[in-house]
Amino acid sequence: MVTAGGDRLRSRAVLAGCHVLTTFALLGDERWLDRVRRAVRVGNGLGMAVRLGTRDLPRYPAADGSDAPYSAMQLLAPSRTALRRAYGEFAAGRTPTEPAVLAMTFSALDPGLAPAGRHSVTLWAQWHPYELAGGERWDQIRDREAERIVEQVEKAAPGFASTIERVHVQTPVDLERELGLLRGNVMHVEMGLDAMFSLRPLPELAGYRTPVPGLYLTGASTHPGGGVFGASGRSAAAVLARDLRRPRWLRRRW
Repeated sequence: MVTAGGDRLRSRAVLAGCHVLTTFALLGDERWLDRVRRAVRVGNGLGMAVRLGTRDLPRYPAADGSDAPYSAMQLLAPSRTALRRAYGEFAAGRTPTEPAVLAMTFSALDPGLAPAGRHSVTLWAQWHPYELAGGERWDQIRDREAERIVEQVEKAAPGFASTIERVHVQTPVDLERELGLLRGNVMHVEMGLDAMFSLRPLPELAGYRTPVPGLYLTGASTHPGGGVFGASGRSAAAVLARDLRRPRWLRRRW
């Protein structure tokens, strides 16, 4: 492996956690790159994030003062009808009128994530298309969409907006530019039945192995998909460890 700085690193195996398209682009194998480009469905984004520094957590009247909501993500959506409408707007290339918001309040569980007396709150919202219809551009509407997302939290937790001190907005375009999430899809590959289980990301790449000796895949591009729970990493590590225990002559034959 050769780094961007020209350093050459040798290893018995490489476990790549970046996007499957990025991995094969780095390999420079045009035959395989063409195959994954044609067959892997990345989709038109998924959502966007608003990361906040606040003086308090969202206080939900429905929780009756309990801290229980902060031990998990909080899905804020007024109804199933609103969820269906938001997805319909996404499918039409428009941003959702009422975005479905997942509030993540990790500093409630780990106070070290924020200064004393402050909190770190991430709002992940769906559904927001990477390519917009009607001639809109993300650099023009980013603030408007961030305000819509905060408004959804304010409806569920009145007074929360007044506690916000710092804001970092990541639109689908920002997610691609800052984190390498192609087309802003945090799941890398569409989470459809044709790209799950033994089909993710492609049938010939579904076992975490690749046709390139010593190269393995992990991360959201592989089974069981995206999400911060480490399942694909654990499975890929088990496959890699098992292969490395094989006699060298058997690995070459395989």
